[in-house]
Amino acid sequence: MPRDTAASGAGKRMNLFLFLAALLLAPMVFLRVNNGEVVHTWMVIASSIGLALVFVALACLARRRPAAAGVALFVLVAAAVIVRLLLAFLYDFSGRGFGSEVFIHANVTSLLVAWDEYADAIIGLFVLAAALGYLGARLARRSATLSRRKTTSLLAAGAALFAAGAPSSPEWMLIDAWYRYAMAGDGLSITGTADRESALEILAPIRESRTLPVTRRRIEASAPSRPYNLVMVYLESFNEMLTESERYPGLTPRINALKSRLAIYSPVYASAYLTIEGIANSQCGTLMNMEHANNSLITREGRLPLLPCLGDVLRVAGYHQEYLGGASLDFAGKGSFLREHGFDRAMGWEQWEARGLEAVAHWGISDAQLFEEALSSIERLRGGPRPFNLTLLTLGTHLPGFVYKGCPSYTNGAGPRFLDAVHCTDHLFGEFVDALTSRGVLEDTVLFVQADHGVFENPDMRELFGDDVNDKRLLTMVSLPPDAVRVAGPKLAADASVNTAPTVLDLLGIDHNVTFLLGRSRFRLPGGPEYILTRREDYLDGHPVENDVARCDAPPEGDTPITLPLDDCAKRRALDALRTLNLSYARAGSDTDTNQVCQLAVGVTVEPGDGRVAVKWGNEYLTRWFYHRGRRMPATDVPGVYAVVLDEADNVRRALFFGIDNDYDLWRLRQLVQGEAGDGRLLLVANTGPAALPDELRRLWPEVLVDSRVVYGDVQGQKLVPSKRFEQPSGHYTFLPSSCNAASSRP
Repeated sequence: MPRDTAASGAGKRMNLFLFLAALLLAPMVFLRVNNGEVVHTWMVIASSIGLALVFVALACLARRRPAAAGVALFVLVAAAVIVRLLLAFLYDFSGRGFGSEVFIHANVTSLLVAWDEYADAIIGLFVLAAALGYLGARLARRSATLSRRKTTSLLAAGAALFAAGAPSSPEWMLIDAWYRYAMAGDGLSITGTADRESALEILAPIRESRTLPVTRRRIEASAPSRPYNLVMVYLESFNEMLTESERYPGLTPRINALKSRLAIYSPVYASAYLTIEGIANSQCGTLMNMEHANNSLITREGRLPLLPCLGDVLRVAGYHQEYLGGASLDFAGKGSFLREHGFDRAMGWEQWEARGLEAVAHWGISDAQLFEEALSSIERLRGGPRPFNLTLLTLGTHLPGFVYKGCPSYTNGAGPRFLDAVHCTDHLFGEFVDALTSRGVLEDTVLFVQADHGVFENPDMRELFGDDVNDKRLLTMVSLPPDAVRVAGPKLAADASVNTAPTVLDLLGIDHNVTFLLGRSRFRLPGGPEYILTRREDYLDGHPVENDVARCDAPPEGDTPITLPLDDCAKRRALDALRTLNLSYARAGSDTDTNQVCQLAVGVTVEPGDGRVAVKWGNEYLTRWFYHRGRRMPATDVPGVYAVVLDEADNVRRALFFGIDNDYDLWRLRQLVQGEAGDGRLLLVANTGPAALPDELRRLWPEVLVDSRVVYGDVQGQKLVPSKRFEQPSGHYTFLPSSCNAASSRP
């Protein structure tokens, strides 16, 4: 071969190599700039160069068939670019890279949600990948061939480099995530089999002999040949006592009139005390782990993604499901929970604002608008090929109460606004039911109405309702189609909202294989006493039980069953056992060190001057993912304490912020440090000190942070035992956590 021809061929191959290497590295540079070193820099460089060499070698091998070479390289390059851009997108969206949850979410619902939210970005991603892949293919077709020996050497060198950097290669990370997902099956690894069996034994008097729920992937469900639709309405903070008040006659005239037309389930006791808790408990038939209040469901693990809930069963049974609420979906993880558990579409303030609707007092759209939107949605869904579940959550009776245009006044402006809010909700809901009736919707639809929780027991509510605020009965009403087969048999003497999901499935006639951790249909009597377990009040055969876990200092060890009714320590054991069962549905398979924290270490930065906090936990970039009272922090320069809650294997459970300007945040922080969330580990980062607190709040400042700004350690018993401490008020700190068996830190 002439020397100039050989040189020309080498130049073309070098151009192809440089193009491919730059193409593969560009998304990783973007990832590094925006999220820090969440992957090993040198491993990424090695794997990218190796993959580029492999692609060049493959192009040379197929040189005798240039068309095939071009198509093959186009597919490979486009796929690699998509995978790498997807990894960068995932970090920007969630602070985490590829994990088994990517495949758990790989369903039609998630794809439709992604398309609704990111259609332009998705189209742009595929157009960019196709264009770059095409350009790479054109270069490949023009590159000169090599001898088989040199090509094989080039291929081997590329494969070796790729293997050296594979742990930080996006392609390998995606394959590894799929393998862990595929191998996990129904493995429930947060708590071992022994822990789950022990928890089952403890809860036997309440759960009896019911089997544990299957995981979501194992759900089997089918609707009747003529399925009913479902309209489910959660009324905000609506105790049954509001409809029975002698102090305020005529407060709820429309609902009282409906009581003669609809089936009334009573008593149904509250299983929750917060809105997200009320929705999740009633949908999933358990008491969700609420150690972090409105922050409890902001993480995927907190939403128990493997646990079958009402929406999951209805999805398998063929239902199309939508949620409409006036307030933000981002608050407390509500939107993520709904999408996680079977809903095809969720509408909250973010979506209403995009459509030009106006908010009421910055909360969201009015209930009047919500019911109008619901009627429009029902008309649209009734014309579809599938049965539907439309779930609503009102807003008007959230404290301090909201009154909307067109509502009659109860107090004529002379009394507490909350009474007018109740009267307004009563009017709007009555109008909604009348519209459903006149339009014939209730001829083929089950209407299920229930409060999310009762009124809050604050001084204003006590002044309004006296001791009636202690009445935990939730308003629960049901309308069945005229041709519905009524569920036969005796009914529970006392019910609870934790039983809502199995009860609704029975009303719809769904045939399924799902049991629930606590919930049982009101139409299926227990073999023994009817015991209702909640985080606060319990009930035995409809009678209240006096117990309080706060009075139990040392619950007995072992897995002996509890006895009914529960005393203080027995209740604590029961709730701990239920928490263990909940956590067993939090994550599939073993994800120990999938965050690569033992390779990439922990990085904490407190900037001098503005106090901005940055936290990188292995390959998880947490800086943009701290939550405060259910809402994500827009910035991390606010004075306070940034806490990362970890399990005993140093996997991140949640990232929380606690401010220093109020006693509630500092009290919650102290509870966390004292082990309220159970055993595990904590990382605390303070960008301020006790001297910045008002005098009356300094007593609440955690002792462990008096002399240190960054503390990491184990929660043992009721205190945090530090293993890493950094006293400097600002700087960059790195260390390896305890699960890596490291004894040294590197400030």
